[in-house]
Amino acid sequence: MLLYQQQKKNQRFQIQSEINIVPFLDILLILLIIFMMIPFQLIQGFQVNLPHSTKAVSITEDNKYAITIEILKEGLYNFIYNNKHINNINASKLSSEINNIVQTKPDVICLIAAASIINYSEIIHIFNLLSTSGIYSIGMMTNPIN
Repeated sequence: MLLYQQQKKNQRFQIQSEINIVPFLDILLILLIIFMMIPFQLIQGFQVNLPHSTKAVSITEDNKYAITIEILKEGLYNFIYNNKHINNINASKLSSEINNIVQTKPDVICLIAAASIINYSEIIHIFNLLSTSGIYSIGMMTNPIN
């Protein structure tokens, strides 16, 4: 009996050299989920409705209610809507004009025109202004390439 108890005691305190697979797999799966979710949290973007066509389409023919914003320089804009032209306005006046239009016509389209020397941050500022106002259909005006 004493010999049996000593053998059992020795087996209980013996070091195991094998790894427990279940906790190891749990940790690996959690790390996999974390590393799969991190890239989605780092990506920032905005919604753009892109046409599925190989040639440029004129959207002003289909929709006569389109807002045109011309970016002149940082903080200074021209605003055109339905034959209403407002020149040299600031961002707060532009925002109030856009909000007035969105209240009456929520599915309005916006076109942005800017020179190539305008900073990209100014264009993103206009995108943010439009999305907070509820306009999600935004187009960029360009000159055709010959």
